[in-house]
Amino acid sequence: MPSARKRVAAGSGTQVQDVNKVLKMHREMGRAMKQIKKMGGLMGLGALFGKGGMGAAMPGLGGGGAGMGGGGMGGLPVSVAAQSRELQDLMNKKK
Repeated sequence: MPSARKRVAAGSGTQVQDVNKVLKMHREMGRAMKQIKKMGGLMGLGALFGKGGMGAAMPGLGGGGAGMGGGGMGGLPVSVAAQSRELQDLMNKKK
């Protein structure tokens, strides 16, 4: 599929490496969502964080505690926030 990636990169005005990064993030996010689903959805994910529940995982939703770090908390490959920032950086690079 390298030729398809080259076409996408050329059509979007980006480099092939950027297309590869986006595809990798997409695969990692799919794995993370599959893992969350296996744990019982968001409620199951909250159980990973003990008493704090989702408040500990996502401070903006109420409750204190540390956010989800990258590097595999509960089998999740990379934090959603980190992937969002990286994707935003790629989008801004295009402009």
